[in-house]
Amino acid sequence: MSPTWCCSVKATGESRTRSASCFAHRVSENYFPQQFLPLSDIHSGAAYLPAGWGTQAATEFKKILDHGGIVWNCGTGALAHPGLARVNALQARTSQGAGADAARVRALAAYKDFLTLWKDADPNPNIPVLKQAKAEYAKLQ
Repeated sequence: MSPTWCCSVKATGESRTRSASCFAHRVSENYFPQQFLPLSDIHSGAAYLPAGWGTQAATEFKKILDHGGIVWNCGTGALAHPGLARVNALQARTSQGAGADAARVRALAAYKDFLTLWKDADPNPNIPVLKQAKAEYAKLQ
């Protein structure tokens, strides 16, 4: 298992902050070759999010969405939408007032973008990322 994968896997365990830090360090060491930068961004965002580093996670997911020409035919581009939605949902839960409301609206929009992209893709409703995004979207509504 590569060091980068280990850091991502650890991010789902007990030591989330250390794992996100580990992953960020691997990426900053230019672990990924230039052609795989969107892949490093999606993994960085996914590692930052469970650690509660919403700003850093949002930055990574936005990098992917801002460069759609690089990932237009890659799953990485589609997966950035629920990633960004989760960041905004986290912000909605941890904020108050108008900031929380705005974050919730952004999260709903990102989930809707993902579900719109998916509607013409694989018709199997049992794909884990799709089921999870639908459940998270419904919970926010």
